[in-house]
Amino acid sequence: MRKNTANIITGSRIVFSIVMLFFAVFSPLFFVFYLLAGFSDMIDGKIARKTNTASEFGAKLDTVADLIFYTV
Repeated sequence: MRKNTANIITGSRIVFSIVMLFFAVFSPLFFVFYLLAGFSDMIDGKIARKTNTASEFGAKLDTVADLIFYTV
C-alpha cells in the first residue's frame, strides 16, 4: 500500500461530502455518497494504524473531513 493511502481516503470523504450538497436530501444518490463518506470515516484511521502511516497531518485532515461531513 502507498504511504498516503489513508490520507487519500480521508480526502475522498471531503469530496463525497461536498458532492452530497448537489443532491436532494434523502435521495438515492445522496445516500450513496453519504454511505461512501461514512465508510471512509470508518476505515481511514484503521488503515493508517495498520500500515504504520499515522501522522499529525493525517489526524488534522481527518478532523477537517469530519467537520465538513457533519456540517453537510
